[in-house]
Amino acid sequence: MNKVMPTPDVSVVVPVYNTLDYLGACLDSLVQQSIAREPGRLEVVAVDDGSTDGSGELLDRYAAEHPGVVHVVHQANSGGPARPCNVGLDHARGRYVIFVGSDDHLALDALERLVAAADAWESDVVVPPAEGVNGRHVDQRLFEREHPAIEFPGDLMPYSLSNTKLFRRSLIEERGLRYPLDLRVGSDQPFAVAAMLAARRVSVLARPTAYFAVKRHDAGNISYAADWRTRLGDLTAVVEHLADIVPAGDVRDALLVRHFTWEFDKLLTRDLLQRTDDDAEALLDALAEVARRFLTPGLLERLDGAVRLHWRLISTGRRDLVRSAVGPVAPGSRLLVERSGLWLLLDGFDEPTDVSRLSGPELAPWFEDVERGARLSLDGSRLLLEARTGAIDPASDARIELALSPLNEHGVPRPWLNVALDRGTRVLAAAPVRIGADGEVRAELDLAPLAVDTDPGSTSFGIRLRVTTDERILDRPLRAAVPVAGSPGAGPAEFTTRGARAQVAVTSSLEHRLALTLSIEPTLRRRVGALGRRLT
Repeated sequence: MNKVMPTPDVSVVVPVYNTLDYLGACLDSLVQQSIAREPGRLEVVAVDDGSTDGSGELLDRYAAEHPGVVHVVHQANSGGPARPCNVGLDHARGRYVIFVGSDDHLALDALERLVAAADAWESDVVVPPAEGVNGRHVDQRLFEREHPAIEFPGDLMPYSLSNTKLFRRSLIEERGLRYPLDLRVGSDQPFAVAAMLAARRVSVLARPTAYFAVKRHDAGNISYAADWRTRLGDLTAVVEHLADIVPAGDVRDALLVRHFTWEFDKLLTRDLLQRTDDDAEALLDALAEVARRFLTPGLLERLDGAVRLHWRLISTGRRDLVRSAVGPVAPGSRLLVERSGLWLLLDGFDEPTDVSRLSGPELAPWFEDVERGARLSLDGSRLLLEARTGAIDPASDARIELALSPLNEHGVPRPWLNVALDRGTRVLAAAPVRIGADGEVRAELDLAPLAVDTDPGSTSFGIRLRVTTDERILDRPLRAAVPVAGSPGAGPAEFTTRGARAQVAVTSSLEHRLALTLSIEPTLRRRVGALGRRLT
């Protein structure tokens, strides 16, 4: 009588092709999963896609060492991960299935956490918290908190369209979902999108990290090793598949924000300026065709700031300005800060509808010229900032301050903050930043009132540039060059005010965020006054 095998809780499908240097770590992270302590709960289906570097032999060794858990399928090379993933699905038996890259690895409790969440929330798809290794970028906004039921596509899920998720296998089989075989790269996106559109519930686990996505040291991942024509062709083919799955409208627009913001836009910011004139024209021709086919007015409005400007220029035929608009700060562009928000002004493109609104994270490059050339000095009780800028419009200075704020819980200046106006950020002292018509930047912050209110001893504060609109506060740690006075080796500056002697020093953290330390010693008059108040 044939023994009936129990249904595993989860099947892990691992497509493998020539990843020997990483495969052992991947397989170790699977066979050592906490869920595997109970027999029958885990199966690993590894599909060797014609490896020539010994990966197939290593898979066979793991299968022999872990019978009943690791199953290996060998096949001729298919040229991409789609066919191995489909073969893995054909062999998978688990209630859930997850796809793991053979150069990636999992935290040892990852599968137990994912299965428990899917069962508790009755989810058809669960996204594990992921992080990049060796410089691979993984957007972290999705994992800041737990999402038992998240809207798809929403604002965040378009940035997580890979297959590295837990899927309910019955959903996949009922819908007949498989990977398209005509895509060289990106075949997981149509598969994952179709599954999430069909899912009754999509969920997201919060940190700690469960999935570690590795960029190979040789950048051997197939999506990293291609010229612009190949990358554009691959990306366009993926978008064509998504357009076949999702009708034109808000849902498709929301999905494609990611592609126009990341992959397509990289062809401008990374490739365009490196091309010869003829090659640059060919690239712009190709991107204009992409815009014609997929860039709807609704999608354009969803794009942020400089990215929106890039695509507006391309779609309106303003090629003469595209080159000047790409890059961290476009030559001739200026940041304008008004009560209504942050705006990018570009010389030669002054139609009102084409003044571009910026979001908070895009603010940073416009302050880099201030910080690189900034001079901090201490004149008595006055902290002086002097710099020059060609990137910030002088009309912005009413909304910019030099500020001192408390340090974070680790005793260092806080990182970049972008908060709603009604939440605010705590400021202990501030002074306006003035920008002259010639680009001269000046601020003068009097420390005397702060010294009077500061208790005896040493207290440190973060030195920051603070931008305020009617909706947001954008609070950036200053990273100026070594200050003229009050820096290590220069000795602290000193001043006396209203019953206190103060020493001032400016220091830099490991992240080059500047902090100011006030060391307060009460004068005799202040000590006598304090004693008199206690006696009465």
